[in-house]
Amino acid sequence: MVPSGHSLLSVSDTIGACCTIAGVFLLSEKFGGFGGMNQAEILFMMGFSTLVDGVYMMFFIGNNTAMISRIIGRGQLDHVMIQPVPIWAELLAQGFSPLSGSSMLICGIGLTTYAVSRLPISVTMPWLMLLLIYAVSATALIISFMTLLSCAAFYAPAAAEEIAQVGKDLFTSLKTYPLGTMSHSVRRLFLTVLPVGLAAWVPSALLLKRATANLTFPCSCRHVICQQRRLHCHYSQFMYLRKE
Repeated sequence: MVPSGHSLLSVSDTIGACCTIAGVFLLSEKFGGFGGMNQAEILFMMGFSTLVDGVYMMFFIGNNTAMISRIIGRGQLDHVMIQPVPIWAELLAQGFSPLSGSSMLICGIGLTTYAVSRLPISVTMPWLMLLLIYAVSATALIISFMTLLSCAAFYAPAAAEEIAQVGKDLFTSLKTYPLGTMSHSVRRLFLTVLPVGLAAWVPSALLLKRATANLTFPCSCRHVICQQRRLHCHYSQFMYLRKE
């Protein structure tokens, strides 16, 4: 039996995520923690990061739903727009992959559960609800960032066809690193312009009660997304006036 393309993609993404996690975990094992977090807390952050990747793969891995730049660059956006349903509903429906996209989610749940067992955390129903809200908010942030980058495909369809993958790789490679000991300028960069810190480090710190664990994190994600969208609108207006 020949495995399908989605199965191979799911396996390769899982292996890639495990390799990224292994690098950070070995660093924490060597030095007993870094970035203002001990080894158990870093393990929890990596579990949360894998959980976010699992939500992403479960709901957006099918039919290039998350890689919207490919849809735009290949001229397939019209196929989505002519469907008798809203665009967001069409993209969610065609991106949902409960079988081929569940491997990363299962790994994230297992790793997070193991990390929580090593931490002095009181697991309650409100805490679990916050974990779910934070994971969904972080996933929405990643998708929004990739979508904003994908708008470049309207200007250069062939050259920017894979730009969404560049944005995803940015989060994959950087979001598992704690930012606690970095300078304020670097931390501000990774929380605003390139919001990789909002994908794992900030929600993990909130859940570990290093800061007040409340609903301010989803609001922060929304604020960053709105600011990036405003910058993109200004850039689009500038490019339009330049063409005129």
